[in-house]
Amino acid sequence: MLHENDDGVNPDEKNAASLEAEHPLTAEQLYMIDYQLYTPGSTMYNLFSVMKVDKELFDLEKLAGAMKTAIAAHPALCTAFGYNDDGELVQRYNPDSVPDIHVEKLTEFEFKFVKDTLVYPFKIIGGRLCRCRIFETEKAGYIFFDVHHSLFDGTSLKVFLGGVGKAYMGMPIENDYYYLMLKNREEAVHSDFYEESRKYFEDRYDHVEWSSYPVIDHESRDNEMGELFAPLGIEQPQMNAMERAYKISRNEFFITVAALAVSVYNNKNDIKLSWIYNGREDVQMMSSVGLLFRDLPVGIRFRDTDTLRDVFADVHDQVQKGIEHSCYPYVDLHNQVAKGESAYLLYQQDIRDMGSLEGFDIEPIEVRQNQAASQTILDMEILDGAEAFLLIQPGTDPADRPWKITELYNELLFRLPAIRQGEAHADHGNPVYMYYWRYPSSLPDLLACHAVELAYVFNNLDETVYTGEGINRKLVEEVQQMWVNFALTGNPSTEEHP
Repeated sequence: MLHENDDGVNPDEKNAASLEAEHPLTAEQLYMIDYQLYTPGSTMYNLFSVMKVDKELFDLEKLAGAMKTAIAAHPALCTAFGYNDDGELVQRYNPDSVPDIHVEKLTEFEFKFVKDTLVYPFKIIGGRLCRCRIFETEKAGYIFFDVHHSLFDGTSLKVFLGGVGKAYMGMPIENDYYYLMLKNREEAVHSDFYEESRKYFEDRYDHVEWSSYPVIDHESRDNEMGELFAPLGIEQPQMNAMERAYKISRNEFFITVAALAVSVYNNKNDIKLSWIYNGREDVQMMSSVGLLFRDLPVGIRFRDTDTLRDVFADVHDQVQKGIEHSCYPYVDLHNQVAKGESAYLLYQQDIRDMGSLEGFDIEPIEVRQNQAASQTILDMEILDGAEAFLLIQPGTDPADRPWKITELYNELLFRLPAIRQGEAHADHGNPVYMYYWRYPSSLPDLLACHAVELAYVFNNLDETVYTGEGINRKLVEEVQQMWVNFALTGNPSTEEHP
């Protein structure tokens, strides 16, 4: 149940009114469009993926209907850009733009050629900015999804796939407040706090000759995309110790490390980089799809008298205050495409939140990105793995990450059916308890996979096929006590875990 806003208007009513109006593009969207125009006709902002699924496990026609329902439930995916009477670029909600998704049948041989024609540039002005197709061959099903980045961010993917899973299971999808967000951001521009935030950023970052990306040793007007992968040599125990010792987050740690690297490479003391804050500041936005993130700056003026603790404390302060004042889009208003921009540091924390796909015919399919181009001068992307960390640079298309497939797999086959069954029991007056297992296996790649908890529940500690040798003895006792309590009393609670 959503409460009234500060202006006394119910959010659902305000959202409905916002859907009827046209809205200017946000600063983040305008910056993307400017960058797109730097390399027109490119697919630099296409966020695409192709998933191969077991057609014996998934009803493809039902899945097509679920995809269509999920797209219709998220107004950003039914949005078109155009010009108003004053020649300003605006966005409008068009519920009639939901694509008609049906299962297309072809042979594996035909699909081999079709898949490399799927990714092509969107028509930015007046065109549909979301595509979805489902194919069935004699061997498998294939799901293709592509959306323009100006209407979709990384968190949107989880929200959208969750909606697909719910629609597939016949469950309702939460309300989406993308257009309410647009309205709120428009109103925020006229607030005193917006002006205070503008002053904070300009006082802190203007009037300094910042070095914002590694010195360029070759210049060209051509815009091509490439990437390098490099293990950082930092393991999880080391990272945990660093967090405890310096009281900083991993995001803040890697921002500092990236700035130090640029400082050493450029032989400059004043370094400014950008980082991504997801921008979802209230419960309404957690179920919304759209470009909601904020680009925020961090500027470090390295001095010989500073200790590492001083630098970490400064970065922590900037990150926190940047989030506090994120209503003012400093980076997007002050950066200039290709020349006056900053390198980005993107820490991908959720890369560890993966299950195992072993035994299920669900896998990402590599397809050609036609007319590819880079969308930043440099992205430094940190992937947080189960054991260590990996750097990707420049920007890697997030649509290629395997956790997308895992998210859909988890939603459809495990989490949502379990929740639905629990709700059905609760609807009949029965107490229902659910657990969420996060303690990982010590074996490579398994993490907190399906069935890893069984050895803990049944005290089969010599059965290490899922757990590995890294058994947590204290957790064994706690889990078994909970199961015994549930068998004896119907309530698994303990003194330590009420």
